[in-house]
Amino acid sequence: MTMTRIGLPLRFFLILIATVAALGLYSSLAQADELLESEPHENETLNHSPESIILTFDEPLLLEPGVNSVAIVNEEGERIDDGQAQISTYSKRTLVVRPAPGYEIEGDVGVYYSVTFESGATLVNAMDFTVDLGFEPPVLKIDRRSPPRSSESIVLWTFVILAAVALFTTLGYYLRFATDNSRSSVDLPEEDH
Repeated sequence: MTMTRIGLPLRFFLILIATVAALGLYSSLAQADELLESEPHENETLNHSPESIILTFDEPLLLEPGVNSVAIVNEEGERIDDGQAQISTYSKRTLVVRPAPGYEIEGDVGVYYSVTFESGATLVNAMDFTVDLGFEPPVLKIDRRSPPRSSESIVLWTFVILAAVALFTTLGYYLRFATDNSRSSVDLPEEDH
């Protein structure tokens, strides 16, 4: 029985491909099955009671009734949602739940969710936010005026432009005279008599 030897470069290449494939598989598994975004955001403080809680995941959710659930719980531990978590009509990755009819959310709120993805994976987790009706969010003032130009920057740009002109002039002189090609390309050739 003869054994085929794989050359060192080919062996290195195969190990490199296997490593890259393993890292790609690991990173895709490590990032899968998680909450990407929520409205309200986790740990956010609102000054109004939200009409709905929206959870967006990184994978499509399983569409079977009853496999996905969300519970909104107030500070006293009472469930305050309508019990009807629904997958959004515009995205199979988004789950929507509303507070119980007529209930105004206030205080610290916990959102507990258990979801099953099309891939078969299940995620059970929680997030929280706060509703403080007297809370005034900070107002960000953005100054859109451009800062005044300093005389130093004007002097610097003038110097850069003059240096570029000097460089191109020197380069043109070198190409024209130093290479003994002083005749213009538009000059007509001299006729020999």
